Amino acid sequence: MIECIETRLDGAVSLSDLAEAACLSEFHFARMFKASFGVSPHAWVMQRRLERARQGLAQGRFPLDDVARRCGYAHLSHLNAALKRAGLASAAMVRDAARLR
Repeated sequence: MIECIETRLDGAVSLSDLAEAACLSEFHFARMFKASFGVSPHAWVMQRRLERARQGLAQGRFPLDDVARRCGYAHLSHLNAALKRAGLASAAMVRDAARLR
């Protein structure tokens, strides 16, 4: 199931699609996922998108807008908002900090 999520991070990842891939009802899938991973499927997807974005920013190979889109964010502002919610700086600042290391 994690592979299914990882391959879809750049686009929409719906609970119904994940439940269907696991051959479970949405309710049962969400309950079993949280029991197994400690977070809801949505929270897992958001964590993975943020981690992928942080890796992409650290690599510095793509423009900031491209990093955001490759990680499933519609706009750079959405990525910046996710970084802020996680207690981090903007995408540009995360990239600059990675360059200094």
